[in-house]
Amino acid sequence: MEKFDGGNFHLWKFKMHMMFSKHGLWKFVDGSATLPSEEVVRANYNEKETKAFALFCEHLTDAQFAHIQYCEKCVGGSLWCA
Repeated sequence: MEKFDGGNFHLWKFKMHMMFSKHGLWKFVDGSATLPSEEVVRANYNEKETKAFALFCEHLTDAQFAHIQYCEKCVGGSLWCA
């Protein structure tokens, strides 16, 4: 899949949505996932949240990555809204 370069947003957004859905991670991107209270389940949640962020970053050009590299809002379900 082509990386987001600032000019292909609508097609890239659709492809990213499909990729996250395929991996069962969309809820970690759109903010609908809730943090479970049980510690074992919470570790699994954190792992999936990290995986979603990593997949997101892999699909950005370096120029676009620079905009979110230090963004604290890019985790915890705010990834797509940043």
